[in-house]
Order: sequence, then structure tokens, then C-alpha cells
Amino acid sequence: MPEITPPDPPLSRGRVLVRPPRNGDVAAITAACQDPDIARFTRVPNPYTEDEATAFVELSRAGWEDGSTANFVGIDLHNGMLLGSCGLVLDPREDAAELGYWVVAEARGSGIATTMAWIVANYGLTTLGLQRLNLITSANNEASRRVASRLGFQLEGTMRSAHIDGRNGDRKAPRVDAEIWGLLPGELRDPDEDATDETEDSDE
Repeated sequence: MPEITPPDPPLSRGRVLVRPPRNGDVAAITAACQDPDIARFTRVPNPYTEDEATAFVELSRAGWEDGSTANFVGIDLHNGMLLGSCGLVLDPREDAAELGYWVVAEARGSGIATTMAWIVANYGLTTLGLQRLNLITSANNEASRRVASRLGFQLEGTMRSAHIDGRNGDRKAPRVDAEIWGLLPGELRDPDEDATDETEDSDE
């Protein structure tokens, strides 16, 4: 895997630009992560404070420097609004990575998760030369399952009772199966070529 550096110029597709998070994003990230659905379907802490957002920005910067993660935020090119986050947790030994993402509540249902995930997945498979992308979704997160399917990820297995269906660490919340998806080079689909489902509402 080549040394990773933030793409310059930043990557974009349509109205969505992705770039590494900055200190100036802390307030918007903090506000977005008050959404209980983000806490429900991701590893984002709840409650989520400005300190967590600051730590995310700092850890993202360190991840780019040491090659462990490639984290991005999505920005609306029309109005500068924070749309969400998407990133790769890298495994250099295996030339692989785990893809993860979340979208602000106001932007769901407009294809933002699919666009962000396509940009970052394409970056991982082409620029970084990754040989596999992993994606794990809660089995009851239909929106995230649609994103995975539209991008060409293959459903490969189920981990029984693997996720808490609620905020992180809530032992009173019900448990749900998790699904393992995989994507190999040459399998990434262009979502613009599949107009059968123009809306998705992913929180992953």
C-alpha cells in the first residue's frame, strides 16, 4: 500500500466534496452527532460532546500521518454544509480496509451516503490499491444495506447478536445481528448508472 496523503485537490462528485476533517468542523460535527440514529447505527459515542468532535479531528489527522485511517467529511459544494463523515480503517498487512459512514439527518434520503461512500471506496481501491473493502451493517439498517448493495458490495455472512440497537454501551438496548459485506477490485458500481432507487437514508 502506498503512503497515504490527503487528496489534493479534494475529491468530489456532483454536489459532494470530501476532505479530511478540520478544527473548523468541530461545531458542525458536534451538532450532527446529537442525532440518536447516528448513535444507534455507528460507534459514535452518546452523549456526544465538543471534546469528542475535537478528538475525532485530532485522531483523523494522526491517522493520515501514520497510515492507520483515511477519514473524510462530506461538504455540500452548494452551501458549505457538513453532510456527514466517511472513512477507511486501514489494514496495511492485508491491503484491506473497513469502510464506515454517517449522514446528517437533514441530508438523508438524497443519495448522500451512497455518493460519499462511492468516492471513498473508489479512492481506496484505485489510489491506495486496496484489494478488499469490508463493510459491517446492522441487519435492521435497511438504508445502509441499500447503500452497500448499490455500490456492489456482496453480502458474505451474518454475525449473530453482534450489535447493540441503541447508543454505545447501553446494555438495556436490544441486540441485533450484524451483516458482513465485501467489495473487491472491479466490483465497485457507479450509482449513477443504477437509477432504480434514487433515495436512501443511511446512518451507518
